[in-house]
Amino acid sequence: MSALLEHSQSNDHVSALNLTPQQVAIKGHCDKATETSKKKLSSQLKVVFHMAKHDLPSNYFVAQTELLQALKAPDFVASDGIYRHGDSVDDMEKALEDVVMEQLCEKLKNSDFIGLIIDETVNITVNKKLIIYLKLEIKGNVETCFLGNYDVDSGTARCIFDRIVSVLREMDIALSRVIGLGSDGASVMMGRAVEAMKHNWPAVVTELKEEAVGGNAQAQGLLGQIQTYSFIALTHALADILPVMTKLNLVFQKDSVNLSSITPIVQASVAAFTQLQNAPGQEEETFQAGYKDDRYRNVKVTNASDRNIQAFQKVRERYVQHLIDALQDRFPEDCLDLLHCIDALLNPSRYPQTQSALQEYAEPAIRRIICHFARTGSADTAPLIDAVSLQRDALTVMTALRGYGGLHFSTACEVLIRDLNEMCYVDDKVSKVAWLNRSNIIFASRDKWSLDPRVELVTKGQLEYSLRIQKVDVYDEGQYTCSIQTKERARTSQVFLIVQVTANVTVMAVH
Repeated sequence: MSALLEHSQSNDHVSALNLTPQQVAIKGHCDKATETSKKKLSSQLKVVFHMAKHDLPSNYFVAQTELLQALKAPDFVASDGIYRHGDSVDDMEKALEDVVMEQLCEKLKNSDFIGLIIDETVNITVNKKLIIYLKLEIKGNVETCFLGNYDVDSGTARCIFDRIVSVLREMDIALSRVIGLGSDGASVMMGRAVEAMKHNWPAVVTELKEEAVGGNAQAQGLLGQIQTYSFIALTHALADILPVMTKLNLVFQKDSVNLSSITPIVQASVAAFTQLQNAPGQEEETFQAGYKDDRYRNVKVTNASDRNIQAFQKVRERYVQHLIDALQDRFPEDCLDLLHCIDALLNPSRYPQTQSALQEYAEPAIRRIICHFARTGSADTAPLIDAVSLQRDALTVMTALRGYGGLHFSTACEVLIRDLNEMCYVDDKVSKVAWLNRSNIIFASRDKWSLDPRVELVTKGQLEYSLRIQKVDVYDEGQYTCSIQTKERARTSQVFLIVQVTANVTVMAVH
């Protein structure tokens, strides 16, 4: 007892007892600071999510947070803890992506059946992409979810199929769970399906009848759809229409499109559709010849009244007219004429042999291009081309291209860039300059692209092109690049900004 009493009265024991309240107070301060930091981060994540939802670029983040500070939003009043560096926005976007993918994976586990919706597209660098959506069954409700935008080597059916299978395997989705496929109606997506249904329609109807007799309600429903006159007639009509679209698609699926081929293939496609609108094609004629007494290939056809047949013909005519209108809207005569003029100037295989004939040949195309591209919407907007330079240099370039032999458009452009790039240039005094921070453009010439009000351009005279950042903080640290393009060459100059700050020591008094 004496030892315990002596220890309880010792300085070490008394100090230890006094330390406990201090530890509790410090922990309270730390917990409060952590909670405040979490709330700020959560609010900034909401800003990033809002930007992604409305397709706003990441360099808008600083401007968004400054707006919230100006509006005195609670989590943005104090500037400490507010991220400014571009990498921080990327990290928050990745964190949001991880959460969304975790939720999607959980939904996939709870869905017995999966449908796919796919479409082809390209990114800003014109690389082919495949967008994939999933249709899931969640507790009796159908839900559509975005899966991803994936790279594909080409737009062929085999390449698309292989990429879909690869993605499904990465997501651990068995092919047996996929019960439906939807697409935008492109011929590469639909062509094989239409051909398969056209040839196998009697067998499909017979199989569905047997399943329906056995009590399969789904088979009964499908049978009611595909046994109708409109279904089998539309199948044969599509067999005439899709080959026309396929030929058109193949022209634009090539890595290098010959401009001289665009106008003929578009005009040929419009002519083919016009012919199909006025009279049935070969496949549809085959169906009409084989359809007798409400039967086709010895199979009963339902909903085949005269009224239904006439209704189908009207729908078919409107559909073909829609295709014609869509082509003419996509390729208006004015644009086709411009493509023809550009091809006339840059396709040496079309040039006449004599110099006098070459000048006479080029003048209409030059006038048409100048008329279109040299005009601007306002006095402050520079024209897309310099009319004086085009008139001065066009014949010189065409003469040089003709000397290379029978080049076509794509190879002529390669020669123009590789061998003849010094023949035409802007004046010595004109240079293209820009300041960049990583991949984000801050200034392009004198035009400010950045939304950060702390950044400004300093140009004291013609030879200075400097960048000034006011109120620099640690988030501004990184590499800045000045890019200069003259007629002689392009060059860059890099500056790495290092921000050094003193340690911020907070003294907490514990009472």
